[in-house]
Amino acid sequence: MEDIKIQEFFNFFWEKKKIRYYFKSNHDNIIHYLHAIFHRILAELDLSFLTETIYVIAVELISNFQKAVAKRIFFAEQQLDINNYHDYVSNIGKFKSLVLDQWDKYPIDLEKSAYRIYFDLILSNEYFIFYIENNVKVTIFEKERIEKRLLVDETQYIDFYNDLDFSEGGGLGLFLIKSLIVNSGIGLKNFKIEFRQDSTIGILRVPLKLNKPSIETYLRKLILNKVDTLPSYPDHLQELIKKCDDGEVAFDYIVNKIIRDPGLTSQIIRLASSAGYITRNKNPDLKLSISLIGLRQLKHLLMIYATKNVFSKIIEKKQLEEIWFESNRIAYFSQRLQKLPELKEINFIIGILNLIGKLVIYSLDNKEIQRIRVLSKNRATYSDLMLEELEIGITYPEVGAVLAELWKFPDNVIYGIRYQMKPLQISEDKIPIVYPVYLAKCMNEILCNRLSYDFIEYRVLKYFDLWDRKDEFLKLCETYDQEFRSIYVL
Repeated sequence: MEDIKIQEFFNFFWEKKKIRYYFKSNHDNIIHYLHAIFHRILAELDLSFLTETIYVIAVELISNFQKAVAKRIFFAEQQLDINNYHDYVSNIGKFKSLVLDQWDKYPIDLEKSAYRIYFDLILSNEYFIFYIENNVKVTIFEKERIEKRLLVDETQYIDFYNDLDFSEGGGLGLFLIKSLIVNSGIGLKNFKIEFRQDSTIGILRVPLKLNKPSIETYLRKLILNKVDTLPSYPDHLQELIKKCDDGEVAFDYIVNKIIRDPGLTSQIIRLASSAGYITRNKNPDLKLSISLIGLRQLKHLLMIYATKNVFSKIIEKKQLEEIWFESNRIAYFSQRLQKLPELKEINFIIGILNLIGKLVIYSLDNKEIQRIRVLSKNRATYSDLMLEELEIGITYPEVGAVLAELWKFPDNVIYGIRYQMKPLQISEDKIPIVYPVYLAKCMNEILCNRLSYDFIEYRVLKYFDLWDRKDEFLKLCETYDQEFRSIYVL
């Protein structure tokens, strides 16, 4: 899909004509565009808060319908009868290890096969409808497995941690899809899977008059209360941060204030002694160090230093070091990706502080939070955020933005933290700030094996001339990572 075709797509959609798309393969490029498509549609319908939810549900349903086709192709290649219980049970594990676990390397040319998968997008007077179908007749075993999950009462708490079945993969699974539908306010009555004689159909109807749900769970309140009770920056650091913006401040005054904090003094001197600052004096004193790095950089350093000190008192050292490593790597990547020299420093500070919301969540001694963390380790990035939204009612970027507001961070820093994973929901003037942070986070997630290139927003990749250049992108990740590791000191 090119941008022109996408515009034609929307013109037909707003005329309430059914839009149908046939998949060419199990790695069809349409996946790259789905988030943008849903964002455009839902924003026009004043339902933009549902973008992530609808995107996750759609991608998961598409994946399941594709894998149902792949399963039949695999069984046919193995000369097995998928309707035979013994063949099915004895070989489903083999299918998982050889196909599902190798999904990125398993191509299916649907145009040359007997199978078809397509989805429709339909706008009616009352609903926005996502409709997906394949020409697969499910087996008795598959039908029982699916119906078991569909029969869970909408009003009950869905304990998907204990009940999710990963024997055949399936990504988030029907349990989590249903939880997203319930907690988003869409309601399970608007979701169904139909089993027909020669096909399987999934239908999600989104009511146009749906109001944004007020998700005020116990955990959400607990987290926001935690933000309110976190200690403020130490008075002397708050004062120094303000002084850095004061053009009339006496330089010696700042030096005399900082020298009373040995930890901060050592951080500044170490920074000034790094390769980024050229000086003949290999051992600069504090005054020379501050002169070298400048007041703007000093202000950023003070913000980072104070943040780290606050959380060092409430987060386990090992956990804090792990998050701080990723934060520093994201900051370095974000700065390297930034095209405008005047924004490099602001991108660095957003990168450093992008995970402060997660630190707040991790500081809670709560079993539910622990369960979310365990499950999210085995999920893609989008599901990590969706799990938090689902169970807590608030994601870590939003928690981080709330904390940044409380601590009176600069507006661009607050904006960058809040929208770090929502590049399609930002105003155009914020693109130079948010896009580098978003892509830096994606690079970090890929290096941590928590994300695939295919899930990165295509518009961001185009902005950096990395669209449809997966190999070049992965090489860039490795290059930046090597650079970062060569200079990083905890």
